[in-house]
Amino acid sequence: MQTRLLIVEDEVITGIDLQESLEGVGYDVVGIAHSCGPAVEMADSERPDLVLMDIMLKGEGDGIEAAALIRERFDIPVVFLTAYSDKETLERARVTVPWGYLLKPFQEREMHVTIQMALYHAERERERTILLRRLERQVAELQAQERLMRAQMQVESVAEACQIVLEVAGGVLVCKAGKIYVIEPSGKLKKVSSFGDAPGAVLIDPLNLAGDGESQEVVRAKDELAVQLRYQQRNIGVLWLQGTPEAESVDVQATLGRLALEGSLVLEAALGREELGLTEAEWGDIDLDDLLEKED
Repeated sequence: MQTRLLIVEDEVITGIDLQESLEGVGYDVVGIAHSCGPAVEMADSERPDLVLMDIMLKGEGDGIEAAALIRERFDIPVVFLTAYSDKETLERARVTVPWGYLLKPFQEREMHVTIQMALYHAERERERTILLRRLERQVAELQAQERLMRAQMQVESVAEACQIVLEVAGGVLVCKAGKIYVIEPSGKLKKVSSFGDAPGAVLIDPLNLAGDGESQEVVRAKDELAVQLRYQQRNIGVLWLQGTPEAESVDVQATLGRLALEGSLVLEAALGREELGLTEAEWGDIDLDDLLEKED
């Protein structure tokens, strides 16, 4: 697959010459922008592998401002192209953490090497970030499982159980919004707890997950995740999350699946406790597994 590049150059002819040079050595140039605003818009729409950014641009904002926005919003590596090498310009550029810096005029070979090195280091940085996030999520999941295990014997109501399960899942996966539903004896799905405001249209209908099923698979639609809450063969509710970072990641979905399994035990315990009307002391003397077997 060809490396996709975005050129940001205020001089039209220079930009076209640069495009021809890059395409001549095998790169795919997705577009040329001449000012800060269009540069950010094209980075968003085209999602190139790398941006070649002239520091001096037309209109409001220069290449340094554009690079900062592109890095912050899309995490796309930037290589600066400039005829300026003064200390002040270099210091402003350094703050944006560019992956390369080419002084005009530059040779084609020099440009090619700089691009390849920038792509290499950017990929290594992405891998490091992914590993770090995975480690942080694993630590958070262990802490969450410990909280769910304690809640299994301590929760006094279904509402409290739902709140804890939702807080745990939303906290581990750093979601923007979440809801948890419980299936009532009538079969109706009732929302019990929620947090945040859904940042976009709801893509997964919890009602579609409320029926009987044989598995606890996580369902995804863009940054939205949902999973059944089940104990043994009985569906007891649905957990729904939105604004989930890396929702497409298999690791993230597996984490939610494990949390849903632990959360189902907490919810099942709360349901049994409410049905029996036990006090906290009485509940502590009961073997949960024996109780659930009797209910089955």
